[in-house]
Amino acid sequence: MIFILGLFILYCLITANYKSPFSKEFQSDFLSRESTSMINGIFVFLVFLAHFSQYIDDWWKYDSFFLRFFSLLGECVVCSFLFYSGYGMMEQIKKDKNAYLHKLMVKRLPSLWIKFAICVLLYVILAFIMKTDLTVSKVVLSFLGLSSVGNSAWYIFYMLFSYVVIYLSFRFINNNKISLAILFLIFIIYTGIIYHVKFDSPAYYLVSFVLPFGILFSMLKERFIVIFEKHYVLAFLTLILLYACSFLCRHFFKLGGWAYSFTAIAFTLVLILFTLKVHFKNNIIQYLGNHVFEIFILQRIPMIALKPFYILWSGVRPYSYLIYFILCLGCTLVLTYIMRLFFERMKL
Repeated sequence: MIFILGLFILYCLITANYKSPFSKEFQSDFLSRESTSMINGIFVFLVFLAHFSQYIDDWWKYDSFFLRFFSLLGECVVCSFLFYSGYGMMEQIKKDKNAYLHKLMVKRLPSLWIKFAICVLLYVILAFIMKTDLTVSKVVLSFLGLSSVGNSAWYIFYMLFSYVVIYLSFRFINNNKISLAILFLIFIIYTGIIYHVKFDSPAYYLVSFVLPFGILFSMLKERFIVIFEKHYVLAFLTLILLYACSFLCRHFFKLGGWAYSFTAIAFTLVLILFTLKVHFKNNIIQYLGNHVFEIFILQRIPMIALKPFYILWSGVRPYSYLIYFILCLGCTLVLTYIMRLFFERMKL
């Protein structure tokens, strides 16, 4: 697996465009839809690798580096999705607040839930086929994103919750600063409640402040960019140090999962600084970035369905997990293509 990870990262770096970190040249479109989609494409593949690693056990000796990489990356692997979502929504609010907020609740929220529910139904069907024990309460809660029938649930629950909170925070107040304060207050309450209710499912709250930070960044974008461009090298080194310190402090002082957002925000800032100088562009990550939802939600279906065959292939170790990986990736891309066509036909 370490070679798959290494080749993917190498390919992305080779096909990227660079600006010197010591020059005054910057990627002017680093927050454009195309650029952010490329970044999301990279990270959704990393999410695929992280999830896939949960289903295998016949590691090659050098895969310890692979496991260490994802251990350090942790939930920061989803930071780009949340940050760019928050940033993009605030940019739309700044253009036409009432129209966008209406669209958010009337179209985007139900559309997201319907697509999610359809994908969850596929997992339920798969569970019955594989004779997996399911309770009625588990199935019902899975459609709300509060439980799982094999799928990744927390992300959709978090996004649906975020849509509602953003609407309530900005719709009835004309001062965006007050709305932002209310937004952060609600997310503080959310993190505290979920931290206790879903303590055994930390993904629900570990990076809960990254999306609100994206909204904050949009509101103060010009100030951030001026500082970053004026003191690029110093800012980059400072943020890397901040990321490392937040990581070490959480472990040294044994802070709870509520403190993980500090690490996640520091990581996000490092990523922003990196994209100011590096522009990724290739067809592979462009495709992945344009199908983030489908890949993120559907990827576990082939992982679950093909797991029995992977166990049977154990006799061809150490190559069994490579066969398993290629089949899972191929099936995920096929499912992604089919479901995208289906969603488009349904106009979701």
